[in-house]
Amino acid sequence: MTLQRNLPRMCLNTARYSSLTLLLVLATTGCSNIFYRNSDAPTPTSAGPLTGNWQFDVTTTQGTAPFNQLTGAIDILPQAADGTTSATALLLAQPDSCFNGIPLLPLQGTLTTANLTLFSFSDTGQYLTMQVSPDATNTHLQGPFKITGGCADGTTGTLAGTKYAALTGTYAGPVTGNGNETLNLNLTQASADQGDGTFRVSGSATFAGIACFNKGTSNTTTTYVTGSDFQLTFTTNDPTGAQITLTGTMDPTAATLTVTQIAISSGACAGTLPGAQLLLATS
Repeated sequence: MTLQRNLPRMCLNTARYSSLTLLLVLATTGCSNIFYRNSDAPTPTSAGPLTGNWQFDVTTTQGTAPFNQLTGAIDILPQAADGTTSATALLLAQPDSCFNGIPLLPLQGTLTTANLTLFSFSDTGQYLTMQVSPDATNTHLQGPFKITGGCADGTTGTLAGTKYAALTGTYAGPVTGNGNETLNLNLTQASADQGDGTFRVSGSATFAGIACFNKGTSNTTTTYVTGSDFQLTFTTNDPTGAQITLTGTMDPTAATLTVTQIAISSGACAGTLPGAQLLLATS
C-alpha cells in the first residue's frame, strides 16, 4: 500500500528530532509528561535486542480502536545507574481516525524482565497505554492495550508485535508478467529512525528491459520503511529526470520484498507496472 506521511505537529515538528530528543523536548515544552516508573518492577533486562523496526497488529475486545495496526520504532535506552531501563517509541497509527488525523504517537516507559510498558503522550486528552511481553527471541511482543480519553475512551484489546529485520542487501527479480523487465536493488536501511516513525533507506538500482532508463539513485527523503511497509523512490538516468517508486511489503526477515505497484513519473515511460517479487541475494 502507499503510505500516507502527513506528519503531525505535536507541540513541535517531530521529524527534526530523534526519538529520545523528541521526548525530552516534549517534556520541557508543556506537553504531558507521563513517564512510567514502577519501583516494584523486576530487575531490568539489558538494553538492545528490542530496539528496531516493529509492526503491531491490533485485536479489539471492547470499544472501537481508531487503528488496526501500529508501525514504527522502539528504542531501548541504556540501563540507568538506579537499575531502570527506559524505553521510547514512535509509532504510526494506521489508519488514524479518532486521533485528529495525527498518525504519529510518541510513547515512553520502561522495560523489565517481564514487560515493556509504554504510555503515549496526550493527543487532545487521549492516551494509549500498552504492556507487552517479549518472547525468547526478542522478535515478538504480545499483550494488552487500552485507550483513555477522547472518542475511543475505554477501548481495550491486545497487540501482537513483530520485529522486522533491516532492509539491507541486494534484491532482484522480474516485473510480474514480464520477465524481460527486471529490477536489481542495492539497499541499506538506517540503524536509527528519523523521528517520524520511519527508517530511511538509501541505495541504488539497476533496471533491465525498461526502454527509458537503466539506473537509479535513491531519493532518501521518500525512501523508507515502517513495519512491513516500504516505499522506495529512485531518480533514474532518464533525460527527463523520471523517478520510479516501488511500494509494497516485506517479510519479517527482510528476505522477500513483495512490490505491489511500480510507478514511473514523467518521460516516455511514465505510467504504472503491476509489481514484482524481489528476493534477497545470498552468498
